[in-house]
This record gives sequence, C-alpha cells and structure tokens, in this order.
Amino acid sequence: MNERSRFAKYSFQSDGEFARYTVAAKLALPALGFTSLRVKPAEMPVRALGSLRIGPTAAANEHLGIAIESNGTLTLTDKATSQTYTGLLTFEDVSETGDGWFHARSVNDEAILSSASPAQVSVVQDGPELVAFRVTVWLRVPCRYDARQEKPTGETTELPVSSVITLRRGARVVEVETTVDNTAEDHRLRVLFPTDATGAQTYLAHHPYDLTERAIALDRQTANWQESEQQEKPFLGLQAVGHDQRGLAFLAPAGLHEGGVMDDQRRTMTVTLLRSFRKTIADTSGRDGLEAGRLTFRYALLPFAGALPRAEAFRMLAALQAGIYTRQTGKRPSGFPALTGTDTARQFIEAKFGRLVVSAIKPPEQGKGLVVRLWNPSGRKQTETLQFWRAPKRAAYVTLGEARLKSPAPKVTGQTVTIEAAPHAIVSVRVEW
Repeated sequence: MNERSRFAKYSFQSDGEFARYTVAAKLALPALGFTSLRVKPAEMPVRALGSLRIGPTAAANEHLGIAIESNGTLTLTDKATSQTYTGLLTFEDVSETGDGWFHARSVNDEAILSSASPAQVSVVQDGPELVAFRVTVWLRVPCRYDARQEKPTGETTELPVSSVITLRRGARVVEVETTVDNTAEDHRLRVLFPTDATGAQTYLAHHPYDLTERAIALDRQTANWQESEQQEKPFLGLQAVGHDQRGLAFLAPAGLHEGGVMDDQRRTMTVTLLRSFRKTIADTSGRDGLEAGRLTFRYALLPFAGALPRAEAFRMLAALQAGIYTRQTGKRPSGFPALTGTDTARQFIEAKFGRLVVSAIKPPEQGKGLVVRLWNPSGRKQTETLQFWRAPKRAAYVTLGEARLKSPAPKVTGQTVTIEAAPHAIVSVRVEW
C-alpha cells in the first residue's frame, strides 16, 4: 500500500517513539471502489501463524510454486499443468555501441551472464498471505567501451542486480522488483526467461488496443542491410510465448518496453532493462543515455497452457499498474480532508465477466455522465456487463470523438449496462444518470 501524502510521515508532533510496519492482510477490495479499515492497538498479541514458504528458498500457493536456485535464478511451477520453468531471471550484459534509435554491439564483444554467479538470498516477507525473497547477484562488467580500439576497456566494475520475488496467496502471477546500481557505461543489460516452449514459431507483443503476433525467427534477407532485423522489438505492457501446455507471459506495468523471443531451442524470452550509451544522433557530447545510478523495474510472470488468456492477462496487468491507493483519516489525516458519510465500503464500476479490457473511464467532453472505453483482445465477438453503483437512466455507443452512433443502444437493466464488441474492436459507451 502507498501513502500518497508527505503529511503521513510522523514529525516532532508525534506522541513519543513509534515504529512503522508493513502488514499483509486479506481484504475484500471492491472493483473501482473503496473499503475502510480501523487500525488500533490490541490488548493481546495478534499473530498470523503459518507461511506460504515450503522450504528455505521455496514457496507455493494454490496455483504456483517457486524456488530460488543457488545461482539466483527462479524456478517456477504451474500446478495446473505440472509444467516447470527453470533458469528464469538470468541476467545478460553486452556492450552497447548504438544510440537511442538502434541497439548495436561491438564485434569484439562477449556476453556476460549471471548463470554461474554466486547469489545471496534473504527472506523479506514470510507469512500465510505472502512470501518475498530478495535475491542479489553481482556481474563483473567493463567500465566502458573503447571506440578507437573497438573493444571494451580492460577496466571493470561490479554491477549488483537485486530482485525481490513475491508470491501472494491465491495469485496466478509471480511479482518481481529488480533494482540495478548501474556504474558502467556503453552496455546493455537484459533479463532472460527460458520458456522451453520449443514448438513456438511466433510470440505475442502488446501494442495499443491489440496483441501483435510476431515471428520468432529473424528475416535472413535483412542480413546484409545497413540495419538488419533485430531480435528485440517494442511492446507496450505484455509479451507472451507458448506452445501446447507450456506458455509464459511477461507483464510490465510501466517502464519496460523492449523485448522479444530468441530463436533458440529453449525459446528464451528477453526483456531489456537498460541500454547505457553515450552516442547521440547529431550530438557527440551527450551523456543523457547512460542511465547511471539506481534503477528499479517492476514486472510479473504468468504461466499458462494453450492460448494466452488475453482478457485475464490484461486484467492482471491493470491491477499491477493501478496498485492500491491509500489515505489516512482520523487524528492524523495525512493531509487529506476528513472522510464523511456512513459507507464502510463501496463499489463504483465492475466489469462482471472480464471479457473486455477497460481502457478509459472519463467524464464526457460535454454534458454529464461517464464515458467508458473498452476493447476486445480476442478474435471472437464478446459481451460484457458493467455494473454501476446506481442505476443509469440511459446508455449509448459513441465514437472516439464522443459523437453518438446510430447503432442499437447498450441494454440497461437496473444498475447494469450490457455491451457487445466485435473481434478486436474498440467500444466507447456513454452512460448518464
């Protein structure tokens, strides 16, 4: 949970000494709504006994099992299919002689991998609601690239890479937060996820309002082009590869937008964490691309079988992006106005079936009401029902410019509005009360 106000921090006005704790608890959180909690001291100790941890460096919930290996990689088991994914969270570092437009590496380069690195593992959270491990590996990489000699310099620096791996009770994803202290120049750091989906010939990459299917094998006709086809390509928030009973989706709520799948036997999924480069188009003095200092990246891994459950994957991505907004009231209101009203919990809008992806909820440009925009990630017509906190008077399909369409209006029944969407369609609905 996040306190969104600097006033939440205690100051000299506090009532003596205090301690701050992060607590994991099972809560019923309404969709696009709120719930209120009263936190107060207990007369007797309150303990939640038990843990999701099943071994010193392993944990499991109802759907997934995870284990941290001695080299810092992650082993993930999908209980629904008994498929196990090994070697996840392998880090690869190579030289970067490109720029903001194009990745390039030295011909005289070598790839540095964390596969044989010593790893330090610590247990950050240990309880029945969640378990979190912190895994740190260290890569010894060149300090920079010598452009005149066309090879990395002999001087090296240590690159610490630390990942907090979290498994929650009931979750179908494993959450990861990776922090890199970047002290090197002219290099690219990627994280690798061998999927062993050996029969896959294509993979899926998220772009606005669609999932693009891309070939894994590179186009050999581009081999003698000035800029040949690259394995790494852009994506928005999700990429996935799978075949038969094996599949793995990478969910990135923000900040990671370059990846792909290697044309190797293990069908290794790749994601670029950073590209630290000095070269800038039309500017020989720039250093803005070095990405020096501490960088933190959040993402999640979703195993699946058969076809990717597209709408469910995007729902999970949206939950990672939104997080939980918290505010404090009472004697220390955290800088917010005091809460009023009698509701302890309320839900404002819920997509009942999760078949469509909610893209936007906004007031209309003119008049009152709400505009809800959704899109269909599947190749089949889908029907979705939106339930509102009170009964709408009317609803209508509108264009992206919010002009009313002449097509039949969505069905309004009590507090719900039923929406239909053609395959891969974008649908905007205006709801009025």
